[in-house]
Amino acid sequence: MNKFYFSINDFCIFISCIFIWNSGVLGLRCHCDFHCPDDHENFTCITKYKCFATVEMEEGTDKMERKYGCMPPEHEGGMFQCRTKDVQYEIPMKVECCNDEDLCNEALEPMLPEEEVKTYIKKISAPTNTNNNVDHTNGIALVISVTVCAMLLVIAVTYFYLRYRQITSKRRQDSERKVFILNGTSRVESVGELLDTTGTGSGVPRLHQRTIAKELKFHQEIGSGRFATVYKGRWRDQYVAIKVVKPYDEKSWQRELEIFQTAYMCHENILGFIASDIMDNTANQEIQRLIITDYQPYGSLYDFLLAHSFDYRILFRLAYSAISGLSYIHRVVTGSREKPAIAHRDITSKNILVKENLQCCIGDLGLAIKYDSENNDISFNDNPRLPSVRYMSPEILQKPDLICYTFETYQKADIYAFGLVLWEITRRYEVAGYPEEYQLPFSQYVGDSPTLKEMYDVVILNKISLKLPVRYEHDQHGKVLVKLMNECWHYSPLARLTALYVKKTLQKSLQDQDSEESVGSSTGTASTGVT
Repeated sequence: MNKFYFSINDFCIFISCIFIWNSGVLGLRCHCDFHCPDDHENFTCITKYKCFATVEMEEGTDKMERKYGCMPPEHEGGMFQCRTKDVQYEIPMKVECCNDEDLCNEALEPMLPEEEVKTYIKKISAPTNTNNNVDHTNGIALVISVTVCAMLLVIAVTYFYLRYRQITSKRRQDSERKVFILNGTSRVESVGELLDTTGTGSGVPRLHQRTIAKELKFHQEIGSGRFATVYKGRWRDQYVAIKVVKPYDEKSWQRELEIFQTAYMCHENILGFIASDIMDNTANQEIQRLIITDYQPYGSLYDFLLAHSFDYRILFRLAYSAISGLSYIHRVVTGSREKPAIAHRDITSKNILVKENLQCCIGDLGLAIKYDSENNDISFNDNPRLPSVRYMSPEILQKPDLICYTFETYQKADIYAFGLVLWEITRRYEVAGYPEEYQLPFSQYVGDSPTLKEMYDVVILNKISLKLPVRYEHDQHGKVLVKLMNECWHYSPLARLTALYVKKTLQKSLQDQDSEESVGSSTGTASTGVT
């Protein structure tokens, strides 16, 4: 009997050890709300650290909002956040963490101190005090006060008028001495009205005495097209890219600012927006509209592919990061403000930038459109400019009129264009030790600037599709990209893949590569490189 008793105890201990080991390997499962990752299941997420629950006041209101999710590891700030439950924030908030069991944060109910809540509500209310007690016995004092104020007002107006004339005269003198050299012509440094210098996407105009244009230093030209010229410049202590939009493309400038200022448009694979400005060009008697963004030293994906070939690791890094940016643009992000679904409408290798870490980011959002799901409405801005004809999908080539299609059709057109970009990237992948020479899509059949009719004949009438050498189809990495691109540029929009599906497929390929590299590193065969 004692022997059997010890066997049962041993078995229980064994089961407990397995449970504890699994918890450590698989991580802690937490309830999530407002902070769920893309791959969450049934509003749960997995963390190696702790679950958290927060309660905070909604900014500018007297309402409270509760959030749940997974706290990041200690080295990413998780420990610090969990230890700040007694910290007082400008907007009242409390955080509680736990890690004693799965979904433990469902039971957490952090509470805001009543005193903090009352103080915050009193602060945002800011009642206007009125004083209706008028002393009618002070008529003489009132007359004197009004007279003095009127005199001060006249003096102030006179002063500011004279000051204005003095500043105007000084600017005119400075303009004769201080110029920017842009594209071989003298461009006068001038004052513009700054629309937004925060990069937060708030979309609220701000006026500043010193504008961004006054602080910019233009260096060399790094790109030029029909609708804009891009310069490398310097603002304060950082290099920036300065996009100078042509005067006849004002609509694209306005739309690009609107898209950049959309809520939650901050993503590592979308070009980082810094500011916008307007400045006068007295040499040509025209206004220059500027968009200032992060500077990417490798330039566009087109420039990168012209100059470099690479192995399969860089191949998948470029493809995955590019589709990650497009997938984020396409998706809806909910929160205190909603990011709507967006269609880019001009995906090309020249509108994708390559960052220093060899990841791609999507730029040039001047033709993008937004979809209002609540009102079933697509936001067009009457821009007559057409997307790049070379990358137009068959349905858009047949009828390029903007209002002819559903919003999903434009997103599927993005996927078609991305398939062509995949073809460009894959050609530079070194299979059997050498890559293919760089080519633009359909360059064998049309010139550098094809017309609508030329592309219509190639894609619609002759149904010409792009091919890769057979060696790519037999390569274990190349065939993944070949299969994806064929499904992206399918003639029927309904048969094309979604951006999210392409992203998940490439993500799995990257994970498989990580497994191969871990095995290769143990045998000393792992290598990587860009030529």
